[in-house]
Amino acid sequence: MACREMFTLFSRTCKKIEMPKKAAHKSYSGGTVPIQTADKTKLVSLPQQAHNLSMAPNRVILLTAPPNRGKSLTCLQIAARSAPWHKVYVLHGTPGTMEYDCIDHEVLHTCPSPQFWKDQSKEAKGKPQLIIIDDYGISEGVSKDEKKNIEMLVRTVASHLGYLVLITAHSHTNVPAKWRRCCTTHVTWPPADRTSWRYLANGMNMSPQQLIATFQECKTSPLGKHSFVLFEMDPPPGRAPCRIDGDKPFDIEAFG
Repeated sequence: MACREMFTLFSRTCKKIEMPKKAAHKSYSGGTVPIQTADKTKLVSLPQQAHNLSMAPNRVILLTAPPNRGKSLTCLQIAARSAPWHKVYVLHGTPGTMEYDCIDHEVLHTCPSPQFWKDQSKEAKGKPQLIIIDDYGISEGVSKDEKKNIEMLVRTVASHLGYLVLITAHSHTNVPAKWRRCCTTHVTWPPADRTSWRYLANGMNMSPQQLIATFQECKTSPLGKHSFVLFEMDPPPGRAPCRIDGDKPFDIEAFG
């Protein structure tokens, strides 16, 4: 077909296409409104105690520190201050540990599938439940299927079925990125490796200057080496997002 004929055919075709008319509105208004989904309306949305370590269910908390800083002890305090619980589950990297024997709990040897958590949630009838994953699933020896179960737990199960998940690790960088990105609260002690501070700050949604300032503040704490920084991305009304030792408010905005 000659170029002239092709151009003529194209022109005739274009004439048959009706272009959309220009909107008559001179301005627009309206937007989204807060609506809870069916899952969320059945769950506890606020901390159950008026305490700074009391955490609402439906979220994931990451605690990272070198050994002997108090991660497991802090987990126990969060568990106590966030109670009551329908059930508490503990998945620990050290078989036979007695760290959590002071509270009633069910020992897990592997991370179950989402279906297990769904069944347990149905039994709980909306009551909050706690899952503690202590130094587990980060090192070698955990199957891909089980890591996938943990990933689904922190991605969707916790927020939709009423579980508070506490994860402890010796280093922020050791925790798989897919897990870290689901954590809305970070509890951290100054890492031994200063080169990781910038990476840690990014993961906590803080600038390096802000994180360094919080660690400097920890040096003045009576807890000494056990002092930590707690940062909540979505704190309940009336509670500061960044707190030293979980209690003392610290204004990170003053540091950029």
